[in-house]
Amino acid sequence: MAANRVPIEVFHGFIENNALFDLPLIGAEITWSNFRETTTMCRLDRVLATVEKFHSGPRPFKLFNHWMGDAEFNTMLNSSLKNLTGTGIGKILRGSKCATKS
Repeated sequence: MAANRVPIEVFHGFIENNALFDLPLIGAEITWSNFRETTTMCRLDRVLATVEKFHSGPRPFKLFNHWMGDAEFNTMLNSSLKNLTGTGIGKILRGSKCATKS
């Protein structure tokens, strides 16, 4: 068991030495479940950032929950995504961000 602690301690040291912090989840406390009778639930998805990079980078894409229930928003978003050329999540998010600003 002690041999397994060394990589964990090295990883924690890396986080501490680089002044990283774990961005908090908004909404759900967990990101994965095994959906079995004896349920296991945990947070697998994590994002580490520094304060400098977090505040100096491009503005993140914002999606407000109440938009999802708005039929006009869904129509606008679907039509803007159909007009995108290229692939990749970055392209989709940039196209969605432009559509929500207009």
